[in-house]
Amino acid sequence: MRIFLEPDKCMHPENCMKCVLVCPAKVFMLKPKRTNQSKKGYDIAAVFRDMCDGCRECEKICPENCIHIEY
Repeated sequence: MRIFLEPDKCMHPENCMKCVLVCPAKVFMLKPKRTNQSKKGYDIAAVFRDMCDGCRECEKICPENCIHIEY
């Protein structure tokens, strides 16, 4: 199973966090963005990918359609 995230579509993850909250396996985390200059906001990261059971609740709840699960 593979988890694909499209961070460019996820405009305000720190305000949404729906995928973080809905995931029963706690796969996702909010992480600070790092650029060459400084921190600039946050991204959602699938930190614990191996814990994903494929329930697809994250895909269903994402208002920006940023998450895709493939088997």
